[in-house]
Amino acid sequence: MSGTLESYAASVDALDALVREAFANCGTSEAATERLRTLREDKGCWRLCLMHYGASKSAETKFWCLQTLAESLEGLTRRAREAAAAAESSSRGESLSEEDATALKNAVGVYVTEAVELGNDSAYVKNKLAQVCAQAMALEYPTRWPSFFTDVVGLLNAGTNGVDMFTRVMEAIDEEIIATVEAGRSGKGDFTLSMSIKDAMRADGSVQLIFDAWRQCLTHFARTAPRVASRIWAVARRYVDWVDI
Repeated sequence: MSGTLESYAASVDALDALVREAFANCGTSEAATERLRTLREDKGCWRLCLMHYGASKSAETKFWCLQTLAESLEGLTRRAREAAAAAESSSRGESLSEEDATALKNAVGVYVTEAVELGNDSAYVKNKLAQVCAQAMALEYPTRWPSFFTDVVGLLNAGTNGVDMFTRVMEAIDEEIIATVEAGRSGKGDFTLSMSIKDAMRADGSVQLIFDAWRQCLTHFARTAPRVASRIWAVARRYVDWVDI
């Protein structure tokens, strides 16, 4: 961990102040913006974000941490794919240690659970949290997070807030990982990742699990909350074209 990263890792208040300065000036504070850029370029920044997202009370800091974490995880996934390709391996490779992978899984699980239970995060923070879930899934499922989709479906037990987060996560997975050309991603690695996730979802029963959950939600909310049902269907239909159920 670099000296700059260490200084902010030691104090969430220091990171809050830096993000506040950069956001308050709409990115025109060159010093603050440059320090944030330097932090984001550090390979260990994702750990800082994982730690300070939970510690900070600032919506701006939470958003920055999630945005940076999502970008970092996307980069880790890309490098793992490139390493696997270079080794002519059919796997997606691994770019986190077992300890880091466990920390990531546990922290993301806690943050999603808290967002559902408290229900007081802004929509843009919840959307970024869903994006982090999608990128964590791309990196760790199915090898070191085989229960990912079971865990996500489990959110439905938490009522309306759980349904909302479940829907956001499934939408983010399609937008960030599954969709390719339609989402502006047309590289060989993008297609390979999308196909490997789809194949894993079919093989372990996650597709059936998710669609069963959607059916139950649509049956329930079609009567009690048509707007919620409409939102669920809008996301579910993204998956209809490629599932085999």
